[in-house]
Amino acid sequence: MPLVDLKTDLTSLKFGKDRPGGGSSREPFVKGKSLDKRIAEDGIETLASTGGTDMFIRGGGKVASSTAKDLERLGKYFTTTKGGLFIAQQNLLSLTGVRIYGGYPDLVNIANKPRLTNDGVYTPLSTLAAATGVAIGGHPNKQGIDFTGLNDFASRPQYLNLVKGGIINTGGPEGISATTKNRLYNLYTSKVANTTIAQASGDQNESPLSRLASFGQSIRQGVNRFISGPEDGFLYSYSGGPQVGTDGLGKTFIKIGGDSPTRQYGGAILKGNNVETSPLSTSTLKFSTFSQKQIADKKTIKDGTIKVTDFRNDLKNKPESFIPKTDPIVYERKNIEQRVNLGNPGARSQDRSDFTKGNPNNDGGLDKINSLYLYKSENVTNNDRKNDLVKFRIAVIDNDNPSLKTFIHFRAFINSFSDSMNAGWNSFKYTGRGENFYTYQGFNNSISMGFTVAVQSIQELSIVYQKLNYLKSSLAPDYSDEGYMRGNIHHLTFGGYFYGGTGIIESLTYTIPDGTPYEIGIPSNFENAETAPDGSSVKTNPAVKELPLVINVEMSFKPIYNFLPKTVENVDGVIESRFISLANTSKRSLYDNKIGPEFKVKGTFSSPPTSE
Repeated sequence: MPLVDLKTDLTSLKFGKDRPGGGSSREPFVKGKSLDKRIAEDGIETLASTGGTDMFIRGGGKVASSTAKDLERLGKYFTTTKGGLFIAQQNLLSLTGVRIYGGYPDLVNIANKPRLTNDGVYTPLSTLAAATGVAIGGHPNKQGIDFTGLNDFASRPQYLNLVKGGIINTGGPEGISATTKNRLYNLYTSKVANTTIAQASGDQNESPLSRLASFGQSIRQGVNRFISGPEDGFLYSYSGGPQVGTDGLGKTFIKIGGDSPTRQYGGAILKGNNVETSPLSTSTLKFSTFSQKQIADKKTIKDGTIKVTDFRNDLKNKPESFIPKTDPIVYERKNIEQRVNLGNPGARSQDRSDFTKGNPNNDGGLDKINSLYLYKSENVTNNDRKNDLVKFRIAVIDNDNPSLKTFIHFRAFINSFSDSMNAGWNSFKYTGRGENFYTYQGFNNSISMGFTVAVQSIQELSIVYQKLNYLKSSLAPDYSDEGYMRGNIHHLTFGGYFYGGTGIIESLTYTIPDGTPYEIGIPSNFENAETAPDGSSVKTNPAVKELPLVINVEMSFKPIYNFLPKTVENVDGVIESRFISLANTSKRSLYDNKIGPEFKVKGTFSSPPTSE
């Protein structure tokens, strides 16, 4: 008769003898009320409840009884064969963990040897402690005889202990920041310099324990060189670790990086530096690069006469190929901040101790173009501070002495530029014809451009706004000594496109963009600051005013030509109609350069018609 059939009352089955051959698993480890008894005594609604009402902790008032059952269940489990195997398995897994003190000097390794396993010894006490404290937020370490981590010797190995130092952590009071305890320094001395840490550092005050460890390091290095040669291909190795099998036996080897593409397989050791001042003929590096001459002499394959070859064959016998060092001074002198006098307000060397005065080294302003004040002259200044990525300036002609101009320099932060040329035609009609006929009336040329003015230092603020004010005033009338109203004529220079072109500014628009930072005039020394002009007690900085640091300018400009504006008559001769300047001075223009014959073709002409 079977043990279970369709009529069997499952709640009447007895525990025990639940293994083949009549053996018992001793499960369940904790026995409670039967289903019928629980329904009868506690009610059917309790079947879905696993604890009490949640308040301050999960499970409420029943958490203590639930925890006690968990401890009883786990305690009985660990006394079974399965429990013993679980404990052994956790310690084997610990053996396969990474040894955090691997590769450190022998003194550090000796101090950590008693830890037995790489990630600490596992005992059931940590699991029981976790079951006890989890309801109230307790989370002890799984590994370590001391699962609290308070005892350095009995807890799992931790990097913080190596940093802290101590006899049981590093073999001495110093942590791994000390040269004699540092892993990188140890690997350098043993694998590159072929010496000991004490010899490399010149430490004459070694402790006896350190001397013993250094002696052991020398012996070990000698044995390794005898057995494996001068380079064994590994930085260090240790028992267990990620490379061993599931049985935890064997060793993990940390390989030395090799030259690509065999680096991941522990290829040859890289020594030296690939940035050389001389060819690499004596270097132990196993890679090379094309020299500039090789690159220049390399023939292309685009015409089909040169076959594709393996470039490595060209490098194989070219140890003289090298990467030359770059002179850092070149960048220091040629960067944009230095070359065009832009300045760098975010530089680390900036003195920001007094925000109302700015950097005391910026007496002439950080941006030299921003801080270049208005000046009157026949020609633009030859001072290098006007240098910019693109030439950009506006000059106002003196109505009383047209040979003089007042120059206004702005940084060439150009947002937009448009040059519009429109032809005027009058239309008319002939009787009996539907289409329009046209007569030419002239043309209209207009230039629109937008640029940004950005203040970068406190020294520039007043000068920038005075220049903007002067530019704005140039659209207002100028009066002669007799009282007659006159307009102002301007010169505009924008790179080589429009060089010193004469014209009138029809409109100017100043816009403060969204998100612009402001100078708000707060003083750094309130005791010596001025009282606000409105008579309130608010203190202000007299050197500045409350102004935006960024202004967008939109300008409409009408050119007035110094030549007869007409269609270019002879494209092979001297071009006088220079609507686009193509110049960088008043005497040099690209129009003066003859176009070579390699850019020209001969035109074709129809034969004259023959008479019938």
